[in-house]
Amino acid sequence: MANNTNLIACCLAAAVRQAALAFIIYDFDEVLNFIGLAIVGLGATLLGGCPLRQTVMAGEGDTDAGLAFLGMTAGAAFAHNFGLAAGPAGVPVAGQAAAFFSVIFLLGLGFAFSASQSNIPIKGGVASER
Repeated sequence: MANNTNLIACCLAAAVRQAALAFIIYDFDEVLNFIGLAIVGLGATLLGGCPLRQTVMAGEGDTDAGLAFLGMTAGAAFAHNFGLAAGPAGVPVAGQAAAFFSVIFLLGLGFAFSASQSNIPIKGGVASER
């Protein structure tokens, strides 16, 4: 019975790997859609909450959230006016470049301004802080 289970697991792993490879090769627009939503999620995390939360907080009078909402609106207008946004024909090359630049920029921004304190245990129970 264990051999059959291992065989089924190996076949499923091979099928998933082939499907993932086919997904990347043949459906690059879907990969870019995923990257775009990853950019939204990463940007929202760095911003301090989801875009809907920022909108609600702006309506409650939070000026930081109001500026975040205006920034999201300006970003959407910029993307559509300069041909970076996807349309029925797919994602334009400029939009692809902007997506990859945005991922690199947001990751760099997140790592640059993150708290870099870690406790490293040392023999004897004393911890070193960085």
